[in-house]
Amino acid sequence: MTVVQEALLVAGREVRRNLTSIRGIVLLVFCVMGAVIAAMIMAWVRSVDLLGTSANNVSAQQAAVLWEVILAKQYDPVTAKDIAHAPVLLYFASIIGARPSAAPVALIGFDAVPADPQYRVVRYVTMRVHRGSYYAGKVLGLFVVASAMMLVTHFFIWGVAVVRGATSVSEVLRWGPRMWLVDVPIVAAWCGIAQLVGSQFRAPILALLLTFMSFFALWIVHAIAFFTDLPPLAYL
Repeated sequence: MTVVQEALLVAGREVRRNLTSIRGIVLLVFCVMGAVIAAMIMAWVRSVDLLGTSANNVSAQQAAVLWEVILAKQYDPVTAKDIAHAPVLLYFASIIGARPSAAPVALIGFDAVPADPQYRVVRYVTMRVHRGSYYAGKVLGLFVVASAMMLVTHFFIWGVAVVRGATSVSEVLRWGPRMWLVDVPIVAAWCGIAQLVGSQFRAPILALLLTFMSFFALWIVHAIAFFTDLPPLAYL
């Protein structure tokens, strides 16, 4: 087998193991429940006027300009103008999907590599596949599972948005997949960090704790970069 085939074989095993395990099913249920609850809350907030247009006698056009100004503080002008035309609920669905996705990534992948040295399975696996293929397959398998869970989360948010009248089916078809695709590279980064940190330890529980600590440290750096406007920290 080639190294690519070996990596795909390991990734397929990881996908099957995570999607059919009790842990994977429980995490998926919690993700769906959180998505539905969050979507219902956001739809309700939207229904009572998110930007306060009624209370402050602000027209819909003025509210759209105000929303674009708010987005311009976080994105470049072109991106902010584009996102301003998207349904607000779908935009926040993207935020909900990307930011907290680190938690499921850590809970799914913390024992992907450490469990094999702990139970000495790695002695038999690495005799049949290259170590690089083994590691790449672990990362790819985690990425596929995490991306699928995030897609399911988005799907339920889209459904709640349509049922509650927060947006239309055509708007969901236009913006929903785009919002999900924006989240995919973010999830890939979380997966890479989780496996990089977790693979340094033999004990899965230690890998889990250090992975969460790494994610938390990156969140702190991001917060500092956001409030102090320091681009190097933002890129980190």
